[in-house]
Amino acid sequence: MRTSLFAIGAIALAPSLQAHTSYGGTARDLGPVTGSVSGSISGFNPLSPYFKTINTAQTVTSNFGWANATDADFGDAHHIKAYRFTLAEAGWATISVAANASRGTGTVPFMPAFSLYTGLLHTSGGSDYDTSGITLAYLATLGNPQPREGAFNALGDWKMGNDASLPDAFGNYNFSELSSLTYVANAADGTSTNYGSAPGIHGDGLANGFVTRSLWLTPGTYSLMVGGADIGGSDVSGTYGIDVSLSVIPEPSSMALTGFAGLLLLRRRRA
Repeated sequence: MRTSLFAIGAIALAPSLQAHTSYGGTARDLGPVTGSVSGSISGFNPLSPYFKTINTAQTVTSNFGWANATDADFGDAHHIKAYRFTLAEAGWATISVAANASRGTGTVPFMPAFSLYTGLLHTSGGSDYDTSGITLAYLATLGNPQPREGAFNALGDWKMGNDASLPDAFGNYNFSELSSLTYVANAADGTSTNYGSAPGIHGDGLANGFVTRSLWLTPGTYSLMVGGADIGGSDVSGTYGIDVSLSVIPEPSSMALTGFAGLLLLRRRRA
């Protein structure tokens, strides 16, 4: 799908931070082992699940970045932090995010939230951001409301691009060059009093600076977006510390299932 540059004049004039969104190299790769080695999470022992905690001085730049992206005009990706991981096997994944008051300069309590997607942002050709030419052109095709606050959609699929995508001689962009993230699930600290009334938010009911959720995930590559869950928040001058952890218990292997079935059959015969 292509659109003309002339169609994006209004949105290009909208105020927006020239924010770039990436996975921070290896710092925010949640697998497969501790340290900075990238790759897919595989070969687990179900009795000893994979587990990794990220405590690498990560912060977000507002206390509302996630909640602000739960409405129809999306949100500014500048206010979230992106993580990634790859599963070679299906399994139960538990994702947890905790506020860390020892980091950052924010002066109000921080309530974290996250959204999970399949797919990746660009890892080459430059980082993606809300006001790149191709991102603005794409957002202008989405209809009202316009202009959008940004590209980040906390409760659905979204797309974003970088400066490696250039218009053709007629000023049109090739939208197949956009990063495409497909929504899986979300979780938010607190209640609707904190994160708002948008349908589909999975709140934990207790605004205590911590949120966790377990999900059955199929093999594939995932992107995790973390931000603040305060829909009424307005602090863009402070930063807020976050600690993110991922644990995965893989599905039993076919060999294990066969052995288990054999044990059940043996017990039946003995009975």
